[in-house]
Amino acid sequence: RGQGESWRRLSRTGVLEDGRLRGSEGEDEEAAAGTGLHVKLLGVKETMKATRSRGGPRILIVCLVCLLLLTNFLWMRKVKSDEALKNAEKRISDLASKIKVLQGSLSTSQVEQETDHSRVKTLKMRISELESMIGASGGGDARPAAKVSSSLSSSSSATGSASGQMDEKRAEQRMVLAGGVDGSSQVKPQPLPPSEPPGAAARQVVPVIIFACCRAKYLDRTLSLVLERLPKQSHTKFEIIVSQDGNDASVKSLMHGKYADIKFLEHMEPVDLSTANPNEQASYYRIAQHYGWCFNKVFSDQRYEWAIVLEDDLEVAVDFFEYMIAAAELIKKDPTLWTATAWNDNGFPSYSHDPFKLYRSDFFGGLGWLLTRKLWQELGPKWPKAYWDDWMREPKQRMGRACIRPQISRTVTFGKEGTSNGQFFESHLSKMVLNSVLVPWSTKDLSFLLKEPYDQQLSKEVEAAPVVGLHDSKATGKIFYR
Repeated sequence: RGQGESWRRLSRTGVLEDGRLRGSEGEDEEAAAGTGLHVKLLGVKETMKATRSRGGPRILIVCLVCLLLLTNFLWMRKVKSDEALKNAEKRISDLASKIKVLQGSLSTSQVEQETDHSRVKTLKMRISELESMIGASGGGDARPAAKVSSSLSSSSSATGSASGQMDEKRAEQRMVLAGGVDGSSQVKPQPLPPSEPPGAAARQVVPVIIFACCRAKYLDRTLSLVLERLPKQSHTKFEIIVSQDGNDASVKSLMHGKYADIKFLEHMEPVDLSTANPNEQASYYRIAQHYGWCFNKVFSDQRYEWAIVLEDDLEVAVDFFEYMIAAAELIKKDPTLWTATAWNDNGFPSYSHDPFKLYRSDFFGGLGWLLTRKLWQELGPKWPKAYWDDWMREPKQRMGRACIRPQISRTVTFGKEGTSNGQFFESHLSKMVLNSVLVPWSTKDLSFLLKEPYDQQLSKEVEAAPVVGLHDSKATGKIFYR
């Protein structure tokens, strides 16, 4: 606009005519000044055009840089937020694991405390019976026994669960001796009360461990059958222990309700999965570490010399417990035996005929087996993180020892649902035969299962067996391996 006005002003004053300067000298000077102004204005215009042509890309570049900086800033904030969120989740996970461990310890302590209180109560009842017997016979003073009762009561209040760890046999002897203490502090041993059956003081206590997780219906079925099959009269006292991996509500409800009188353990410790391959199931690691934890817990009780191991999907035979007692006696005598199993992997109907037939086997079958304290002291320090049953079958663990097994299985499984997802259940496991004959194993001579007589008899049978070919018409379908 300034340039146009300058041209018009020059035209009005006559400075320009046909593009030339005219007028007086003063006018010439004024025209020359106007011409210089015009040239300057033209230079400003060209400069502005050049500035505009160069300023556009620069502004665009500045905008892009600002946009990149803003994007980078927002990305860094997002990264920091994600890291903070991950750290928070990790802390929450760690706290949850610690809470589970504390809950498991608290639950176990409560169960142990209840067991200790029940033992103290039993001891008090026995003391009361002794007092009444001594008072009725008139052969001693009941005051010392009362003193022992008071001492035990105060001791149980002061020491808590420690009194529950007292061996029952020693407690009985202590109470009997206390009945004969007089003023001179001389101990006069008294005979056991006549109400106690012969050999009751030497009655062994055997835990029956039932491993469970989250199958409450299966566990209910197994417990019902186990309680039904327990011997009514035996020199062995069986104590059922249910050990649960995790805290499934239905299993806990079952144990705290219908089976409240049975000892209940809960495994809540975190599982080490550091060696797990990507395709492996974590369940097999949890199972193995649950077993090891429970065995340590059970054998910390010095009363237990051996235990029966079951799972929550097994049905036991009518003579299951008698069979296990007889097998335990054999294992004590023969160091070449390391366990006994109630299961026969080939226990199909066509191969299961003789309920009295037992074998020595190199194969560990599991599914209802016997574990001694001595064997656990050997296996415990090297117990595997996973696949414990396959690990048991390795030569490093077996070390040339044999396992007792029956021809007809003393357990069968109904566990179609589980960690293995029913693998081989329909084709194999569901077809096994369960023994239905009540065999009085305690009256049977099982010395033939000791290594020397067994090997001798097996050698005789192999030598006397006829040699047949695979396609021989006389072949029975059995193959003898040299």
